[in-house]
Amino acid sequence: MPCTTPTIIQFPKTMKFLQHLLGFVKGPRLAGIFRTAVSANEVPGHYTTQFDKNWTLEAQQHIARLRECSTVKTGCTGKAETHNRISKEEMEDQTSRLAKTQGTELTTTKRWVFPRAAQKTTFLDEWDAHLLGETVLPTGEAVQAHAAAAGRKMDRRLLDAIEGANFEGLEESLTTRAAPTETVAITFDNAGGGTKLGFTLKKWIKAKGRFAKNEVYGQEQKMSGDALYVALGQDQLDDLLFGEQARLASSDFNRLQALVDGEVDYYLGCKVKRTELLTEYDAAGGDTGVQVLFWVKSMIKFDIWSEMTTRMSVRADLSDAIQIRSKLMCGGTRVQDNAALICNVKKPS
Repeated sequence: MPCTTPTIIQFPKTMKFLQHLLGFVKGPRLAGIFRTAVSANEVPGHYTTQFDKNWTLEAQQHIARLRECSTVKTGCTGKAETHNRISKEEMEDQTSRLAKTQGTELTTTKRWVFPRAAQKTTFLDEWDAHLLGETVLPTGEAVQAHAAAAGRKMDRRLLDAIEGANFEGLEESLTTRAAPTETVAITFDNAGGGTKLGFTLKKWIKAKGRFAKNEVYGQEQKMSGDALYVALGQDQLDDLLFGEQARLASSDFNRLQALVDGEVDYYLGCKVKRTELLTEYDAAGGDTGVQVLFWVKSMIKFDIWSEMTTRMSVRADLSDAIQIRSKLMCGGTRVQDNAALICNVKKPS
């Protein structure tokens, strides 16, 4: 075969050709070409819009965070649960020989927990599976949403037990114990003054000290495995960080920063639980108050008659709609009123 000479491309000439071509279409002509090619209103009609086939739950608290911070009893039955307490006893001096024996009966107290039910029902129309096209029917996601709601409801029930009305005495003559006997005022500052304040280390120290003062929580209880908890929100963590930044030594501030960042859950002798379910109230003067709560784990009882259960069924009375119904039943109490404390703080503007 005859040998063919390969074609050699002359790059300088090629570059001149490209420059000539670009020169011809540069400026308005080039912009016009691109406008014609990518105009949003000229996407061919046979192109389709792709829809997500799945569902994403809105950001929220998904689990019960506070349940583990109490003494839990499951499988409860009957119309109520009771928790018994023996009052403190004191020794008496013996002043003579062979004296007549003196004595008294034990003084006891009974706290009552009455079950409180909660439910959530969601309906899906009989035609939803057809009308959603390729998007899946969100039955599983609905159950997940119910579970998240159940976790928050359990937390709220426990907070109610810590800060709210409890019932004490004999069944036929119950006494209502309105709230814990220990509080820290919204204006508390050991230096005095009447200004409403947010959450401060001074308030934390004051609250923790009340438990030791009342012999409710100290070294003995800690050694026996008990724990002192505090429930506060992100606003209160921010209060601590902003308020103490200039006053704390760097090492102490770093520990506080780790707490705010969620890297540790223990500070100033307390196990810390963040929750956005704290009770708010009108603090007058246009201010809102928040109840930060402290409590001793062993002294808070949480009774569960029914964990969350979910049942799916077809409702003939609603044109064969799918019904997803979840329910639970629980309640709680303080065994002793000074085993919990309400620390009143001002909510940031």
